[in-house]
Amino acid sequence: MALSRELKVHERVNFDTNRLNHDQMRERYQRSLITVISSRADNVIFSDIESISCGTPVVLSTGADSHANYRDGIGGTCFENENYEQLADILVGIITDDSRRRQMEDGALEKSLFYGNSSISRQFLNILRSVNKQSGRLTRG
Repeated sequence: MALSRELKVHERVNFDTNRLNHDQMRERYQRSLITVISSRADNVIFSDIESISCGTPVVLSTGADSHANYRDGIGGTCFENENYEQLADILVGIITDDSRRRQMEDGALEKSLFYGNSSISRQFLNILRSVNKQSGRLTRG
């Protein structure tokens, strides 16, 4: 908030700190062009998953642990932690290029399938099988 005042953009920026229920969150994600996660350090975030599940691409700093999930450019992209000039360039590029933004929106929905229950269950089962195989234990099915 202080930075927005310093940059004299505070009248054009909305900082909403109200607590939202799931329906309100979904509506806001769906109405948004982009979700920006500019954390300097963040170990566990769910905003990226919530955003892409609504078809809204994400832009994350490398300070967010989940940024590695978007290095492929599908459903989102990354900027180097605290490199706000790079962030600005990325945002301007997405906002001004409708086809790029639509491609990112499609990618967001595609990537969100990775976080669905069946996908997570398969990944977990594969990990268990791998651990059991390494330990020499037999697994069913």
